[in-house]
Amino acid sequence: MPAKDNADKRIRELLERKLHGAMGLIVQDIVKELPKGSGSSIADKIMVRKAEKNASGNTRVQVLANQVWVWLNDGTGIYSDKHKGMGPNGEIVPIYSKYLHFKNRVIAAALGFPDENVFLKKVKGITPRLFWDRHFRIQNIQEKMQKVK
Repeated sequence: MPAKDNADKRIRELLERKLHGAMGLIVQDIVKELPKGSGSSIADKIMVRKAEKNASGNTRVQVLANQVWVWLNDGTGIYSDKHKGMGPNGEIVPIYSKYLHFKNRVIAAALGFPDENVFLKKVKGITPRLFWDRHFRIQNIQEKMQKVK
């Protein structure tokens, strides 16, 4: 009996290692989709880690992500059911000031602002990227697990 328990334990550890590695590969794929890839300011705000063992003795693999990743996945403003803005039709509007302020040289130039500062009364939001739905499908996880040694 102890040999069977030992074999089961080794199989479980192997699967946990493969799952952890597969999740890491999936996170790398998601980061590559960002406009600046791994150079993006939020690329390091997502990671994979093993959680503590639960009552049944199984170790969970968690993907931890900053709230920004949730907004990118679900969308915001008029494009989202979960993250609507306070303005008409769900637009994002300032609550405590007159303008929304952010810095983006490309958008500022397109809108005719003299420097990188952009001031707007409202924005529509961002369209959903659906990272989680596309990448964390069981078929994709299985493919990545086969790549992990």
